[in-house]
Amino acid sequence: MNAKGLVVICQQGLSDPLVAPLMLNYVSKLKERRPSLPVLFITEEPVGSKVPAALLQQLGERGIRWKPLRYDVKGAQWLQRFRNVLALVLAAGAFRLRTGPLWLVGYLSYAGTYALLLQWLGLGRGMVVCFEPHSRYMVEMGLWSPGSLKTRVTAWFEKAQMRHLKAVVVPTLAGFELAGSYSPKGRLRLHGITIDVEAARFNGQQRTQRRSELGFRDETVLVYVGKFGGIYHSMDDYMDFLLAMHRADPAMRFMVITQAREVDRIRRHQHFAQLSAVLRVFGPVPPEDLPGWLSAADIGVVAIPPTPAQAFRTPVKTAHYWAAGLPVIIAEGISDDHVLVAKDGTGIVVDDLPKQDASVLANRCTTLLAEDRAALRERCMAAAARYRGTDGMVDLLEEVLFAAG
Repeated sequence: MNAKGLVVICQQGLSDPLVAPLMLNYVSKLKERRPSLPVLFITEEPVGSKVPAALLQQLGERGIRWKPLRYDVKGAQWLQRFRNVLALVLAAGAFRLRTGPLWLVGYLSYAGTYALLLQWLGLGRGMVVCFEPHSRYMVEMGLWSPGSLKTRVTAWFEKAQMRHLKAVVVPTLAGFELAGSYSPKGRLRLHGITIDVEAARFNGQQRTQRRSELGFRDETVLVYVGKFGGIYHSMDDYMDFLLAMHRADPAMRFMVITQAREVDRIRRHQHFAQLSAVLRVFGPVPPEDLPGWLSAADIGVVAIPPTPAQAFRTPVKTAHYWAAGLPVIIAEGISDDHVLVAKDGTGIVVDDLPKQDASVLANRCTTLLAEDRAALRERCMAAAARYRGTDGMVDLLEEVLFAAG
């Protein structure tokens, strides 16, 4: 069935870093190729969220309709889900009347459940992009109880998505094998999460400027962009890692770009006094500024513990690091990225950050960076384009959405 209209559903808000530069970017580029395709883009907006005027302008220029739904993470969860399902049915139903047959695309597994429900109600063909078994992460990290209602319901819908959606896009080989084991009735495709690689590329001028602002000279700089706790390493684990690396190589420098509330926690941490001269900590930076800050570093750190379910993940930070010309430090078992790193020479694979012999890892960093830096940088940027470039995801969406049959 060729798509006459497209409904995209995101569990996050429009300006969320997982939406605006990712799924919305994919849809915007798809609209450049298919300008006559009617698109309804639905998001669940957190309480108090504000959408930048530039994003609203982007929607208008691309001819993308936006429908925000309310969602309060502190509110009654089941009631809000039920309310939003009703809102989705009404919105998709009205859109279908205007456009004809629909593709219903959920972004990530929560929204994939919404797409599945709408498919079951006969509103169109359902699809999920970047499907990951979220329930497994939450149980593995001790955030959900294995037998809780939330876990059982979420896991049931995840299995149903793999079986019944008309198209499932998974980001890793582990996810591909998992989905394949449920005898899917729809198309199963493999593609990691992607970014606008050109916009995220290394910038030599920014490297010089940012390093000067940070007080860095020729030292090796390790950068981490992301959260702490949950499905990431705890702050204690990461600060232990930084202190061990500092002791192994006192000339090494560190950057952390994280959530605003985490900045004060880092500065109050028991290790900060020993690291204050070599560690720079920042809150969130605008997406358009991130490549410049990453360009100031030498190696990107993926601070994710290698628990079994992490084989299904596709960390977007790997793509950003590579695009900025940075090799990465990543634990074995994370996504498919650890395999690609070892195959292409775009970083260092470790057992787990807190368990590393810091002296050995510091020496490995020195050896890696002793290569021709321009060649290493180009190799990393090429990996970003090859595995994580947005054109590949848009090609896949176009192939699935407009395939005959």
